[in-house]
Amino acid sequence: MTNSIYNLSKLKELARRLDRENNYTPCHSENVANLAMEICRALNIRGKKKDMIITACLIHDIGKIAMGPEVLLKHERLSAAESLKIKLHALISARLAKQAGLDNAIVETIYYHHVWFNGNGYPDAAYKKGTRIPIGARIMAVCDAYDTMVSSRAYKEKIPKEEAIKELQKNSIKQFDPKIVEIFIKAVNGGNGGQVSAESGSA
Repeated sequence: MTNSIYNLSKLKELARRLDRENNYTPCHSENVANLAMEICRALNIRGKKKDMIITACLIHDIGKIAMGPEVLLKHERLSAAESLKIKLHALISARLAKQAGLDNAIVETIYYHHVWFNGNGYPDAAYKKGTRIPIGARIMAVCDAYDTMVSSRAYKEKIPKEEAIKELQKNSIKQFDPKIVEIFIKAVNGGNGGQVSAESGSA
């Protein structure tokens, strides 16, 4: 039971509204979910586990409701205080999902999607790293970063697909699960090269 004013349907609508209101990210959450679907297919992740990962992708940025447009749409470099505020969005998103009574796997996927593969990142940089980070969060991290790079934002221009892929490769092992990066690149280049088991070093 929960006394939250939100349920899953309302959280999805909130995510869509936040994306629409930000002219730079009108379909970001859906893009991330669609990309994650491709990785799930390649990793042979199915059923409830896949559904929870996709749900987490669709609502991963709802915590940005706590940030005003003066931060989200700022063209200049964010101040230290503004950067810290932005970094709270994963925590707030996870908290809203938990208050709505969503499965803990969804909550953890959202919470850890900005924790790096080497243990850096946020909100809990040192708590989990490597394959201890939930598989959904590792998938979302790659998809979220890619869609951010190939989309224009208030603070940056979009970059070509090829450059975004190079950035993923450069930050593989450090920021991203290298197996997820490998599978993702095959998928966006038109083929996943066959299914890969989620247990093969990436689950």
